[in-house]
Amino acid sequence: MDKLKALLQSRKFWALILAMVGIWASYFSGAITAPEAINASVAALAGYMIGTGIEASGQGVVVTTTKTVESPPTSSGAVTTSKTVTEKTPDTSK
Repeated sequence: MDKLKALLQSRKFWALILAMVGIWASYFSGAITAPEAINASVAALAGYMIGTGIEASGQGVVVTTTKTVESPPTSSGAVTTSKTVTEKTPDTSK
């Protein structure tokens, strides 16, 4: 139910619906031919799919943070070494 609600609130979805109505109204009024209507419909659907794909690619992004951690000196006075630790955390900026 949440997906349907999100779909009905999507501007991209309503732009697709309006484009389809315009395309098929042009076809039925005789302004364009059937192949032109089909090509335009496929283009509108492709635009919608690309737009939703781009939007979805930004969700669930993992932010990688790299920091250097110094190891404590040993009792014998050995030189400290450093290692790089990489942490992956969910993106909470949205």
